[in-house]
Amino acid sequence: MTEDPTMERIGAAVAMHHGQGRRVEAREMFARIWADIGGEQGDPLHVSVLAHSMADVQDDVRQELLWDERALAAVGELTDDRLARAGVPLTVAGLYPSLHLNLADCHRRLGDLDTAREHLDRARSRITALGDDDYGSLIRDGLARLTAQLDPARSEAAAGNEAAAGNEAAAGTRPRRGIRIRPRRRPPARRRPSADPCDDPAGTARARRLGAPPRS
Repeated sequence: MTEDPTMERIGAAVAMHHGQGRRVEAREMFARIWADIGGEQGDPLHVSVLAHSMADVQDDVRQELLWDERALAAVGELTDDRLARAGVPLTVAGLYPSLHLNLADCHRRLGDLDTAREHLDRARSRITALGDDDYGSLIRDGLARLTAQLDPARSEAAAGNEAAAGNEAAAGTRPRRGIRIRPRRRPPARRRPSADPCDDPAGTARARRLGAPPRS
């Protein structure tokens, strides 16, 4: 893992927000770092991590959406090698489910349900890039919850399939392997999961397990 002072600064601001509850101060620090890296012209890793983190501290959902869109655009310029050198425990493909999930949630809250469903489908189509770990479960949980809000019929069908799998197991047949979805606990005033690997760039809050961009 290559030392990166900018990632360390972002990590300190993330810890200030999630670890100390100093949301306003974190937002101000993110803004200073954003100016220092040259905004959207900066290193794509710095841009994506910072934009993702900045979205978490917005009061206006439209501003949150803007920062989420910046994070998504920057991730498109990343490579797996760049993530590995920064110590991010995911491939580029593994970043997309969370990013699209956050975008879907923003559009839902803005009342643009069609666009929200489009991003939800994109998140769902990329979910296989995540493993059977806590982070993967967290994002799958977010998908399940948002699906329940946007598409109740699909959510009920998924619940029915899970129940059927449980019945097969009880009958002695081998059910399809899956992940048990648990309700996600969200921090006050925030919707993004605290275990998001992209929320801890410097590894300062290893419970989040990261080094780069984001949020479900």
